[in-house]
Amino acid sequence: MLDSTEVAALQTVIDPPAVSLLLRNDRPDRANRLDLLFAEAESRLSLELTTSEVTARIRVLVELAETVDEDRGQQAIALFASARYRAASRLPEAVLDRVVVDDTFATRDLVRALHRTPTHLTVVLGDPGARLFAGQGRVLREVADDWFPVSGEEGPDHGERGRRHDPGIEREQRRARLVRDIDLALDAHLRSASHPLFVLGARERVAAFKAGSRHQRQIGGTVSGGLPAGVAVGQVAAAVWPAVEDWLDHRQREAIGELDQAVGARRLAAGIDEVWPLARDGRGDLLVVEEGYALAARTDASGGDRLERVEDPRAPGVVDDVVDEVIEAVMNRGGRVAIVADGSMAERGRIALKLRF
Repeated sequence: MLDSTEVAALQTVIDPPAVSLLLRNDRPDRANRLDLLFAEAESRLSLELTTSEVTARIRVLVELAETVDEDRGQQAIALFASARYRAASRLPEAVLDRVVVDDTFATRDLVRALHRTPTHLTVVLGDPGARLFAGQGRVLREVADDWFPVSGEEGPDHGERGRRHDPGIEREQRRARLVRDIDLALDAHLRSASHPLFVLGARERVAAFKAGSRHQRQIGGTVSGGLPAGVAVGQVAAAVWPAVEDWLDHRQREAIGELDQAVGARRLAAGIDEVWPLARDGRGDLLVVEEGYALAARTDASGGDRLERVEDPRAPGVVDDVVDEVIEAVMNRGGRVAIVADGSMAERGRIALKLRF
């Protein structure tokens, strides 16, 4: 999935006709639906470009689709192509199949995915090494750098000369050394305490890692069960996602509990009209918002603290989703964000903000 810097760059592109193609990836008729979207893009581009230009643009879209075809847990894909710019991204949640042809690219689904899906790490304990995967929601990518994968292939510790050979002791020493190696490698990737770590592997290896790791407090969940050597990214994504969902459920309960405490301390704003100005002022410690909540609105001319609801998010001067704007404002000012299930915040207007002061 594209990161925040890449999405920001995509949003600056003004290069008509810019084509955005979005496709759900979790249905069996994917290939037919993709062909229909290509045909729609071709038809709409033919109104503005020559035949050779249309052919070249569709070829780019086909090539982009191939780059995101590998299963990494994606529920959708997004393709972007203009005369001077091209990009493709996997998405962690389903989208509406559609083609958008405009002066700029349609990035709303990318922005929502960045803001509303959990970022996490998954370490897969093998025999004898370890692999690391970075996740955005359901989508994983394998990390390959100076630290990962960890080989774990060092020889056994024989101890002092003449000491009796003990395979059990040597095995425990190797496992302890592997945990230390993995911890050192994780140091470079676990700088943010808000990113949970999930651990997959054989039961005894997972238990040894949990017992010996310095990163115990960031372990959000474990999955016990051997995985084959060289397991594909999509298989890892499918195996770890139930544990991620359990972590999200736990975080949801904790977040709503924090809101309940904030009521007593008179540090709670509820509903978008209260939350909007306070979030923009940097007063938000914890924002809790329902997953499906979105609102198109205009801001008043006097400074933007009042919202006027509108029906058409594409109308001039309209912020197509002020909820995403609030999420971004809180995150940019060091606040935390928790996305909760639809219906769990109905009594608080679907969005609430615990205040710093």
